[in-house]
Amino acid sequence: MNDQASTQFAGMPQHYMDRRAMPTMAEAENGRFVDISNDDRFPGLWRVYLDDGCTHQDTVIVCRINSAGNQFFSRYCPYCGVKWGSMIKRADAEREGIAADLTEQEMDSRAEAYLAERQAHFDKIMRAAADRAFEARPENTPAYQDYLRSPQWKRKAAAIMDRAGGKCEGCLGRDAEEVHHTTYAHIFNEFAFELLALCSPCHRRFHGKDV
Repeated sequence: MNDQASTQFAGMPQHYMDRRAMPTMAEAENGRFVDISNDDRFPGLWRVYLDDGCTHQDTVIVCRINSAGNQFFSRYCPYCGVKWGSMIKRADAEREGIAADLTEQEMDSRAEAYLAERQAHFDKIMRAAADRAFEARPENTPAYQDYLRSPQWKRKAAAIMDRAGGKCEGCLGRDAEEVHHTTYAHIFNEFAFELLALCSPCHRRFHGKDV
């Protein structure tokens, strides 16, 4: 690429895989979507992910030939193979210079490998962050499990069931079977209005599980 073209494309926008905003939700190994915004390790891993992406600071012009044998010209990133912009007029392509040793198939192969690698990196850090966040949630700690077996919780749960008259406060039809936390803000010392008596289908539905 000549100096003029290099200057023109030095500020090319990055591919969507390289300019995502840092996510705040991710899917854990168990299929649950969890908030990862409080995971201390994720911001650093996200910066590594972004820095690992292609900067797309250059382009080459590649000739493409359709099934009818017609030639078309497009710009590609020579490093990751991602295509940029619309087609280029032949005169402009010849003036800037056409890459004689590169084909559309080669660029597509590079792009496919690059995007697969980026997706794998993305999935890996997202899943790890989600697993950490899920394990750190109050309801998943050993202390919480001990609490659910305590006389204190059993008395509180029985009072919530009595308040609901034994009926599910989700559907108002089925019998209540479980007590659900609407928040864990006051875990171990909940307000009564933070607890609901639910049937098992409503409880699973609330948590996004299949009924």
